[in-house]
Amino acid sequence: MSSPTLQLSIGGVAFTLVPNDPTGAVSFSQKSKETVLLQLTNFSGTLRVHTSDSTSAVASDQTAETATKINQITPKQRPLQDDIDSCNKRVRLEDSSSSSNNSIEEVSNHRFSNTTTHPNNTLLGQPDLSQTQATLTGDEEEPPSQTFVSTPSHPKQPVHELLQQQPSPDTSMQSDHSPQPPIPTRVSLGDVLLPPSCQQPCPRWGHTMTCLGPNRILVYGGQTLASETSIALTLDDLHLFNGTRWIQPLNNGDGLKRQWHTATYLPERQLLIAFGGECTNKTTGKSHIVHPVMVLDTEIMVWYPPSVSGDIPKGRSGHTATMLGHELVVWGGVSGNKFLQKIVVLDTLRWVWHTPTIQGTAPRPRSYHTATACGTKMVVFGGNDAEQCFNSVHVLERTVSTWEWSNVQTKGTPPCPRTGHVAFVWHDDTICIYGGWDPNDENDVVFADSFLLNTETWEWTKGPKIGSDDSGARVGHRAVLDGSRLLVFGGRLPGDVFSNDLLTLDVSSTKSTD
Repeated sequence: MSSPTLQLSIGGVAFTLVPNDPTGAVSFSQKSKETVLLQLTNFSGTLRVHTSDSTSAVASDQTAETATKINQITPKQRPLQDDIDSCNKRVRLEDSSSSSNNSIEEVSNHRFSNTTTHPNNTLLGQPDLSQTQATLTGDEEEPPSQTFVSTPSHPKQPVHELLQQQPSPDTSMQSDHSPQPPIPTRVSLGDVLLPPSCQQPCPRWGHTMTCLGPNRILVYGGQTLASETSIALTLDDLHLFNGTRWIQPLNNGDGLKRQWHTATYLPERQLLIAFGGECTNKTTGKSHIVHPVMVLDTEIMVWYPPSVSGDIPKGRSGHTATMLGHELVVWGGVSGNKFLQKIVVLDTLRWVWHTPTIQGTAPRPRSYHTATACGTKMVVFGGNDAEQCFNSVHVLERTVSTWEWSNVQTKGTPPCPRTGHVAFVWHDDTICIYGGWDPNDENDVVFADSFLLNTETWEWTKGPKIGSDDSGARVGHRAVLDGSRLLVFGGRLPGDVFSNDLLTLDVSSTKSTD
């Protein structure tokens, strides 16, 4: 069947696919009740999105040049699987929930908790500091002032109770896995956004927050609590903040469910690399490591699995993934019962994983730390292992031919040991550390303080106040700089409440305190 135009309805949203060139052909065939195959031949045209309220349609947001967007997949010169290679010819719309994969293994039962273990729901993919774990040396397996939006008391069950609930012990080699989400094969037709009436993201922690460009902040995944049952849920949603409001991509939720994962942006190619993390089964409460590496093309909001080679690492949770040049450096995290220490690197030009030889003494294995890029250096701070949290500073230096660890002796008063904090480049060679907590503290204190570390003099100074007295303290949150504006989203607040607040702070006029 062929037609000058093709009208579609996906999820209640109406589309019209209009060719610009009369010689182009658009056809489709109904393969099943859930599947339609579109065939585009010499096609150049426009995908138009129609809303019931014509005044709410925003042409700049809801119109995508289909041929241009789809054909840009190839010039980026990234490896794709065969079905993605041909996406400039065929767009397949299918229900990806009908398949499953076995690429997810059960994560360790070690969590952030006090001392009690329960075989029910678990909230946070973090190790239990009351237990002893094995340690590996390798990978075996706006405005100048702050603004605050109040958070509803979302969970019915206090977070500290859920923090004490644990999944069953690690059974990664057993065959009784619950069904896991498949790797999506759906290909979208463009970076089409829903009308501006979209609500802000639900309260969460353990998500990622990435600056894709000026006034374009992307939040992905994390963990929340079901509003009616307070069951811990792992998320796969995407939300874009455009500087004034939240909006959602049309194909929101096409990625894998992840919490405590990493999402690293390649601005030259507008790609987001998601790696690791874990997923909690809402029925059993068990958490499983998520292994597949997935890439999001942020121009057209398409997820796809890249073809990678080399020494491919297994998934892990609470790790860091830091860009040094064109190399993605993955370090730390926890997988199964093991804290990880060995560096693994992805060459994003060749999409090849390798394990470099590192000189010097590596930091102790840990998870939920931060690793911040400053030039050719990666600065590691905080985190925890099975016994304690850390506040030492470690540097990985990358030269043309070598990699080397060094343990820095800092000046001034450092932050107290913590984990689940955030770190980002504040000004030039200065790093800001903000928030976090120490689960070893019997009072379960969540930190609201911030500290600045000069990476030339290695001197600590107190940082600015972020948020109000009630909103500043948080753990499992994320923060990014959008120009001179700091944006902080999500996390757990004191009082056992998840947050979906967005804090802002103008850093251009903010200095450290004495």
